[in-house]
Amino acid sequence: DSSNSVIGTSSDVSVGKADIASSIYNVTISPSPTVTISSPIIVTIEADPGMSSVIATLDGVSLSAKEGDSTDGKGKYTINTVAPAKEGSFPIDISATNAI
Repeated sequence: DSSNSVIGTSSDVSVGKADIASSIYNVTISPSPTVTISSPIIVTIEADPGMSSVIATLDGVSLSAKEGDSTDGKGKYTINTVAPAKEGSFPIDISATNAI
């Protein structure tokens, strides 16, 4: 209270970190299997629904994915972008985080 007196107590409360891993199930690029230089592409990432962020890094550029909002779209995260402006093979790094 205002005179710094204890007026009530509760049992101890513990806070810890949960070891829950995010799951990514599949990544597809459309069109496939070959993409034309600088052409529009769609990257689709299937992961746990409700992730706080899903990011794909392609050719050094980080791109945020947006989760679908319908029942069929939950857990499907998409990125509309363009293919790199040079010929080659490019790895895609995926990062997914949840609220925990």
